[in-house]
Amino acid sequence: YLSTLNTNLINEINNKEAIFFIILDGMMSLDNAEKLNIVKNKNEILKILEKNDLKYRKNFTSNYDASYLSIASLLQGAYPVLETSERYYNRDKFFPVFILDQGKDNSFFQILRKTNKDFNWLGNSWAYCQDNLYIKCVNSKKTLKFFNKVQLFYFDSIFIYLFNFYPIDKKNYDTIDIIKNFDVKFDKNDIFLIHILSPHPPYVFNKNCDLKDNIKFEKNLEVEYYKYAYNCLIKIIINFSNKINDINKNNMIFVLGDHGWSFSKKIMNDHKLDPEDSRFKTFFSYKIPNRCNKLNPPNSIVNAIRFAFICQGNDELKYIEDLQFKTFYENDKNYGKVFLRK
Repeated sequence: YLSTLNTNLINEINNKEAIFFIILDGMMSLDNAEKLNIVKNKNEILKILEKNDLKYRKNFTSNYDASYLSIASLLQGAYPVLETSERYYNRDKFFPVFILDQGKDNSFFQILRKTNKDFNWLGNSWAYCQDNLYIKCVNSKKTLKFFNKVQLFYFDSIFIYLFNFYPIDKKNYDTIDIIKNFDVKFDKNDIFLIHILSPHPPYVFNKNCDLKDNIKFEKNLEVEYYKYAYNCLIKIIINFSNKINDINKNNMIFVLGDHGWSFSKKIMNDHKLDPEDSRFKTFFSYKIPNRCNKLNPPNSIVNAIRFAFICQGNDELKYIEDLQFKTFYENDKNYGKVFLRK
């Protein structure tokens, strides 16, 4: 199993189109959404996507059930950690830290150099963009810019934890506002990472798709607010895709959940869904140039960037095996290890 992508198989290709990776945090598959009554009829959604030149990949999965590992696998086109890996004690090698620390080379930086691509990042209140040699921020505030530049010096220091207490005013829906009114100038060879902290909590959509930063969380309304966000995001992504398509019909767009989502055990059991399994069943819709329509699309996140580069003409690049790893957060005794799901 590959923990790095062989960048010798990637070259800069004259077929240049911008590549957009739009991460919807906790966006479950259409199948699960229909079973939970998040969407009324998945086939109607499929027709709407198709009408707007967006294909949908059924049975698509994430490789990890946590954002910090899942997005790392997307950008690296490889597995950042395996069951056989040594235990890790922090997130330094994973998203977002590994792309913020320009002093430590990694396979994603190598990919950018080999393809001569510029990387543009639209972050969120969890992982806000920070400029460096490899990153151009789409959302940038002067206060945060200074704060984040200073923060870069402390990634390998115990003092990094002090920054968690620095008060910064960041709306939970800043990223959604920007994508709804997207007017960013970009080049044909750019890569965009747009990370939207939705449809999972904090919930910011009401039933009319208005954005609110003060929606009161009530456990009994969790499915309802997730439903609002899920359907509103589909509308937003379709409009965004059409804007990008108008600029260049060959621009590539990949819309994916970094992992799926599950609710309480009772809700999941009532709908005959396995909570753990549902964390891996995620949404994946994409738009590619017509010349790539005969290519087999990927089945999981780890192969998405490979798919994009193969479409651009890197024929020697191949998919790797689709695996799923159960992961853990810092408060769990198993934090630092991942376990392969059979």
